[in-house]
Amino acid sequence: MHEPQITLTGNLGWPPRLRTVAGGTSVADFRVACTQRRRDAQGEWSDGETLWFGVTCWRQLAENAAASLKKGDRVVVAGRLAQRTWRGDDGVEHVNLEIEASSVGVDLNRCVVSVERPARKGAAEDLWASTGVINNETSEVEVQPVGDAGPLSPLDDGEEIAA
Repeated sequence: MHEPQITLTGNLGWPPRLRTVAGGTSVADFRVACTQRRRDAQGEWSDGETLWFGVTCWRQLAENAAASLKKGDRVVVAGRLAQRTWRGDDGVEHVNLEIEASSVGVDLNRCVVSVERPARKGAAEDLWASTGVINNETSEVEVQPVGDAGPLSPLDDGEEIAA
């Protein structure tokens, strides 16, 4: 199925709200305001209409967004665009534009960021936290945590590598 993809830059209307749904899956949602600025005939800047987009993040992206973002942050969001129609208590039909995010980041035009990779559950399975060594006898990959004093290769037994 071909779903429309969108990338937008805007400001967080409120901090991400993190919750857990059935099965223990994390989900976070927030709203992003995008206001177009235009220069009029006199050369003065003015704000256009503000568009509000609901954004939903799942799993690790949800947890990272909730831990990293706050109201007012300038963000860049990429994901699938969906239009939702709903009827309010007053009987009026409303339309929302929503994004199921595949990526969320801060706009580096507005701030400086320090990247921190969160510790993962099952770190031995995390490629950033482990290295693999091929066992020549079994042809299996043996996973070793980074910093482990074990051999880095099967040739670590003193055998020289020909250049």
